[in-house]
Amino acid sequence: FRDSVEALWTQMMALSHVLAKGLALALDKPADWFAQHMRDPVAQLAAFRYPPANGSGIGCGEHTDCGFLTMVLQNDVPGLEVF
Repeated sequence: FRDSVEALWTQMMALSHVLAKGLALALDKPADWFAQHMRDPVAQLAAFRYPPANGSGIGCGEHTDCGFLTMVLQNDVPGLEVF
């Protein structure tokens, strides 16, 4: 399990750098514009269930994410709402 989670972490960190370059270019900035802020990031990988399962209260309710970028891996089960 640990190896799988660490591999996912590595892939998501690499993806965040690619997305940051794309965002910079979309803002008419140089591709490395965000790089100085991503050298030693405060980053987390969390697994949540949206919404709580079967009314059990176990899961992640309404909240606001902090930070620069949130990436969500979505499956075919509905529940996550982004406003």
